[in-house]
Amino acid sequence: MIAEMDQAADAMRESGAHVRRHDLQLVFREIQQAHMPHLSREQWLELFELWLERDLARLQTERRRTLNAILDAIESAAKANGPGKIRCVCGAVLKDPGDPATMAEHAPHVATIAGLRRLAR
Repeated sequence: MIAEMDQAADAMRESGAHVRRHDLQLVFREIQQAHMPHLSREQWLELFELWLERDLARLQTERRRTLNAILDAIESAAKANGPGKIRCVCGAVLKDPGDPATMAEHAPHVATIAGLRRLAR
């Protein structure tokens, strides 16, 4: 049930829509009723809270991993390109790699490359 909810939450996030707590709670309730229909309201809400805490920790870990991959790529690019010129793995020159908008645009590129590197090991 938990793995199924993880997959559902990830699919909701991948759609690009803003995922609210209420949205997750509705999906959780549907999944919970399919697997454990005997739970009381208090029990399923407590189970949802436990899942949500776990999910948020999982997202934070994933975010840290992605940020570390970005920082590693920036450091690698800085060494390869010399001072003052940092290139993303997509080829774009990054004027301010620490800028949140720049990071939002280029983080998926770095995460993809980091994932490919992990697979290659």
